Amino acid sequence: MTVDVLEYRPETSARSKQVPQTESTAVPVVSSDRLPAGGEPRYELKFVIERAELARVRAWLRCHPTGFLTTFPRRRVNSVYFDTVDLACFQENLAGVAPRAKLRLRWYGDDLATCAGTFELKRKRGAIGQKPQYMLPRTVRLGQTTWPELLREVNSGLPPAWRICLHQAPRPAVLISYQREYWASADGFVRATMDYDLRVYDQRCSARPNLRRGTPVADNVIVELKCAAAQRDQLAEAAAAFPVRTGRCSKYVRGIRASLSC
Repeated sequence: MTVDVLEYRPETSARSKQVPQTESTAVPVVSSDRLPAGGEPRYELKFVIERAELARVRAWLRCHPTGFLTTFPRRRVNSVYFDTVDLACFQENLAGVAPRAKLRLRWYGDDLATCAGTFELKRKRGAIGQKPQYMLPRTVRLGQTTWPELLREVNSGLPPAWRICLHQAPRPAVLISYQREYWASADGFVRATMDYDLRVYDQRCSARPNLRRGTPVADNVIVELKCAAAQRDQLAEAAAAFPVRTGRCSKYVRGIRASLSC
């Protein structure tokens, strides 16, 4: 699988709040063998449901023929997404470019300011995704630093492949936070996550991490079914038993759209 890598363009002017064009501006400036390796290929399907149906969604999972059960306590997921100044990753997602990739820094818990985080490069081709990861060696205090200082510190300790990723998508674009519940089928082949209580914090024009000024955003329930490539048939059977159709839903795209509209 090849992945286009984003061209680095230093910021030269204030960003417009107009929604960018949907043509891809990504440029393959390095070969994919220099990007982070790892992350088993998996199939992913998403369902987007009204927030008012949260209790009903849980009932669907409990009564599902595959016997979904909770596998992990609910927790808050936090991710800072990185992009170019002209939001090339955002544009690629709107245009449906394949393959494509997004770089994010992810951590868990209610404390947005304390990031014991992991860099993830989420690669996507159709319904197949991969997610190489690199855990930061130390906790980052987002509430006590500026973005330039934080990125210099983080970049100095990254392996070469991850430095390339951060160089190609160097701008913190948005912080997205939500509650996640974890489920799995009785045989363990199909996993499900249920996300809701979405919160968005625009980072594009902030010298320091913006952890307080939230951006209004629609809050749906997003259910994602996932399985290893070998269990594709089980995933199709599980999806067929859901009372709603699959659809596209990128939290990153939703967060950027909300930020651009303010």
